[in-house]
Amino acid sequence: MRRVVSLRHIRSAVDPGAVLTDLPQHQSRRSRQARLPNRTLRHPLRPWLQPSPRVADTARVLAGLLPLRRLVSLAGESAWWHRDGHLQPGPLCMAAWLGSPLRLEVDGHDGHWLLLQHQGVSRLEQHGLQHELRAGSGLILSGEPWVLIARSRIASGTLLPLDPAELFKSACRIHAERGAQAPFNARPLRSPQQVGGSHDRRGTALLASLECLLASICQLERIGDGLQDPLLFDRQLPRLLALLAFADLDEAETVAAGEVRGTASHGDDDLIEPLLDYIKANLDQPISLQLLEQRSHYSRRTLHNAFQQRFQCSPMQWVRQLRLAHAFARLSAPRDSDTVQVLARECGYRSTSQFSADFQRFQGLRPSELLRRARAGAFNAMPVAAGPPGPAPG
Repeated sequence: MRRVVSLRHIRSAVDPGAVLTDLPQHQSRRSRQARLPNRTLRHPLRPWLQPSPRVADTARVLAGLLPLRRLVSLAGESAWWHRDGHLQPGPLCMAAWLGSPLRLEVDGHDGHWLLLQHQGVSRLEQHGLQHELRAGSGLILSGEPWVLIARSRIASGTLLPLDPAELFKSACRIHAERGAQAPFNARPLRSPQQVGGSHDRRGTALLASLECLLASICQLERIGDGLQDPLLFDRQLPRLLALLAFADLDEAETVAAGEVRGTASHGDDDLIEPLLDYIKANLDQPISLQLLEQRSHYSRRTLHNAFQQRFQCSPMQWVRQLRLAHAFARLSAPRDSDTVQVLARECGYRSTSQFSADFQRFQGLRPSELLRRARAGAFNAMPVAAGPPGPAPG
């Protein structure tokens, strides 16, 4: 049987324990990294990343996939510590890194890339424009030259090549499986195209799923090959990338859990748009229908009709869907301090039991179970249950 997933490291042998005399008190870079608790190092492929004591070692790994022009340590050569790898799960190669601040300059090349930020804050420059990347966000890039600057004390990321033709094939299969009669007409890939972040809940949920899928691949590879074939990782990964690349796949229906969509005339969009922005910025605060009437200066009936036209649900049902969408994204990529109680309050719930009940109706599993799966790296590539595009349950 063909092997579905094979993780391969392409790198030269290095001595991770070499003592460097230019470090204070003759510390090795390995001991410098050892002072950082493991829980502070975040990367879905961390168990497979290997030490790179020198900048040249990391450059050699990244050059296996990228037309690398230059790699510079922003903290100085003596302060450099990194773990990285050139990995291949199935047919897809990727480069991954975790470590100290860097500046990465890449020449022009064919194809597109998906750059994922797992930890820290980075800035990417392409076409004279700057884009900020925070943990849990990503950027789709064209083949034009670009520069990545990661100034955080700890920064980690993954770079995946994208084949537009293969992405389109996966998108067409997803489109056909939904029973669509007309062919899928994809818009050209925009570049740079930001995915995830505070204003893209759909992208955030999909990126969290992608991180969990990569962690699952890594975990099962360590156990053995027998568990990988039935899970069809080589099919899940291209489909997930297609959903990230083509947001217009969701025009007919919602596919990512937590995404709230609807249709409306441009007049209704303008009518409630400021109110939607207020709700998104205040999900952790009490929100009532009376408060929405006061802030919008519209009657209850006008608000109800506008939300029904655009989202096929009432204003308070939409607020609930948005809160549970945010909960799904946060539970899928939890911080060390996150608990169900903490996230319930963050999503505007004063009762943890009510939050758990609503979440289970919306997603099909308890929030504690999703949190456990995400931390174990065993969460599947796609959400357990897609959130309804219209009224929330109950």
